[in-house]
Amino acid sequence: MQTCEQLLNESLKTYREIGHCYDSILKKSLNDRNLNKIEQQTKLIDIFSQQAQEIDGQLQSILPPTSKQNNKIKKLIRTRKEQLQILLDQNNQIAKRAGNAASLLKHEFSNLAQNNSVITQYGQVIPNQRKSIFNTSY
Repeated sequence: MQTCEQLLNESLKTYREIGHCYDSILKKSLNDRNLNKIEQQTKLIDIFSQQAQEIDGQLQSILPPTSKQNNKIKKLIRTRKEQLQILLDQNNQIAKRAGNAASLLKHEFSNLAQNNSVITQYGQVIPNQRKSIFNTSY
């Protein structure tokens, strides 16, 4: 069985791995619009999140009350909390950029639908005009 300190270190390591995945998405994959890379990173985030949940479950059962925590454990908890805040900020950045991309796509689809409607109407008018011009010419 692992000690509280070991579990905190393992938890922190796992959250840092999630942070690296978020960094990869934010700095490379979104800019390059590399959907395969984003999907790979998302799968890794899911795996690390599951690991973190399991570690945190174990940690919760053995974490001593604040009054009984030594300085090393308090420091690890503080560092872990800071890492979680970084992850939250990164997640919010990704969500914002994804929302912007979705809005842009919605606008593009709306324009495409409008253009399709115009082209369809234009296609209906042209054959009738050609037919009447052709018939009157001969």
